[in-house]
Amino acid sequence: MVNLGGSVGKGGKNVRADVIAVQNLINLSYQAIVPVRLLPVTGVCDGLLIDAISQFQQRVLKMPVPDGRVDPGGRTLFALNTTSTGEPFLQGPFPYTMPAVGGTTPLAAPGGAGKRYTDNPNEVVAKTTVPAPKDVVAMLRQGWTELTEQGARTLTAQFLHETGGGKSCFNWNLGNVKTGSTSVPHMYLRNVWEGLSPAGAEVEITKGEGRVRPATAEEIKAHGWSVPAGKSVVVFQPPHPASRFRAYPSLAEGARGWMDHHKGVATRFADVSSANAGDCAAVANILKRDRYYTGNEGTYARNMVAKKAELDRTLGPAS
Repeated sequence: MVNLGGSVGKGGKNVRADVIAVQNLINLSYQAIVPVRLLPVTGVCDGLLIDAISQFQQRVLKMPVPDGRVDPGGRTLFALNTTSTGEPFLQGPFPYTMPAVGGTTPLAAPGGAGKRYTDNPNEVVAKTTVPAPKDVVAMLRQGWTELTEQGARTLTAQFLHETGGGKSCFNWNLGNVKTGSTSVPHMYLRNVWEGLSPAGAEVEITKGEGRVRPATAEEIKAHGWSVPAGKSVVVFQPPHPASRFRAYPSLAEGARGWMDHHKGVATRFADVSSANAGDCAAVANILKRDRYYTGNEGTYARNMVAKKAELDRTLGPAS
């Protein structure tokens, strides 16, 4: 199993040792998929490598819009590690957690008391769980020593934005974090939206078996969905994998899972100072670059700023 210290490819850190590792994985994996020449193992990330990563993502991972990057602990690295051994790569389950997407809460809680969408024993019924913001701050401070009071409040502001002030927090999933795995406790949420390219949206709708549809202009306006220019809003319904989220049995477990996710982001970007400085815009930018959400970055940042201000008014000055 090959591990990476940093991302490789388009927009990646591209440390020489990591680039060599990915070039070797591509050469071991890629030839069985598309007959191309072996990549030169140079340790330099160039157009050939980015194109090879993109084609691998498109053909093996079925990504409608490949990003040309391999991230530590990410889906592409997992697939490369699998196929490089000669084993076939199946579309799930995956032993990793996918970021939340869309940049806002689902429109509605799952339908019906006791509603389940599959017979998977790891699926749990989604239930509303509304933690007090001060408890989220305390959990973060307790479990992450590098995080200051200000930093914990900044991330709690993100939790408040992601969950509509906590009202759309289900099964203690504080960040609305998705999962690509059905082998971990999970739930399904209705009306989950994403911002995709028009081509990517068309692909998802075509293969969605009736569980994926384009959002109407009225919906977009009514719910304030905001995506970058040129993107289309697509809505997913259970049990589509895009509507699958992690589920936790308690606030402590949910906070730990969410914290671990943020620690991974901090490691990839070598920075927790933006959160500790209370810089919501910088945190929103980092999360966007880490593909935590697909919505409009400016809107995400403004909502975090507003939630942080509300939190500060409620809790008083940060120590």
